[in-house]
Amino acid sequence: MTLHLFKCSNRETRTGLTPDRTGANLPANACQGGNWIYWKTIDVNPGDPARIGSPTGDEILAAIDRDGYYINDVTITFEEKIVK
Repeated sequence: MTLHLFKCSNRETRTGLTPDRTGANLPANACQGGNWIYWKTIDVNPGDPARIGSPTGDEILAAIDRDGYYINDVTITFEEKIVK
């Protein structure tokens, strides 16, 4: 599915995905005090693995089917493992 990726202008880690190129269906309250700024268009397909800081394609598409959009706060967690 072709989706359009938007960033919240006042919260760098907040992103929104929607099939609507204008982003008109992204909730304003999810970007309080800012605006949704178009970033790029991407393809998301069932079975796509999670990318760094984002959910799987199945999770994104389920939210699109349910709500018409997907909102995400990109977070990256590093774990240290001791290798013997």
